[in-house]
Amino acid sequence: MQRILSVAKDWQHGKTAQTLISDDMKRILYIHGMGGHGHDGIYKGLEREFHGKTLFCAKRDMVEVYTIDYDFDPEIAQRQISDAVNGIHPDLIVAISLGAFHSLNFSDIPHLLISPALNAGNVIAAFGREFEKNPFKRVLCEMSLHNEEGYQALTADPKILKKYQLLADSIDMEDLKGCPAYAIYGSEDSYMQMNVVNPEHFEKIFGSANYEIIPGQDHNFSSYDVVKHIVPKIYELLYEKE
Repeated sequence: MQRILSVAKDWQHGKTAQTLISDDMKRILYIHGMGGHGHDGIYKGLEREFHGKTLFCAKRDMVEVYTIDYDFDPEIAQRQISDAVNGIHPDLIVAISLGAFHSLNFSDIPHLLISPALNAGNVIAAFGREFEKNPFKRVLCEMSLHNEEGYQALTADPKILKKYQLLADSIDMEDLKGCPAYAIYGSEDSYMQMNVVNPEHFEKIFGSANYEIIPGQDHNFSSYDVVKHIVPKIYELLYEKE
């Protein structure tokens, strides 16, 4: 059985299109990290792996991978991601770093989190409070930002940075304990030193059996890492209940 759903495969362009989708088709929504963009190496690796292919499983479903660009302002970002989730109805959210933090408000959907920055809200908001007290530090930070066209535009505006505290405080940790989630970390992730990325934090919420730490891996994952580490886990999460 098939139905017409108004969605856009390139969701980040803000366009909708009449797309023919099978009720059995599996859909993945990929959410990029801070300062990134929807067509990064992870997305490209996922699309190469899944686009136009049937999976070697009993139902031989097709998998479509969607992506989104979102604003650095967390209030705007949450609306953008919510619109994408409600339009695509993903079977799985794959998110990296800050994107993983943003995805926590959609706890009814299975998650595969890559280098999840679950403490990003508190850390970013702390920078906002510091920049508000010390405008010179804000100026230095703004000077260090090199926003490129097509990438998420970052800012050191305290008003925006402090919004992350509101988002962090709004996330119900008890609700998250029932969320089917798995995380992949790298042992050489430099953000662990800032406590932005912390496997122990994840373990307290989701359990010790639901994450792995890859030796020698840093915060970012290449297309090779997608095939080696991420794709096998996606297969498992999409079909573990079937």
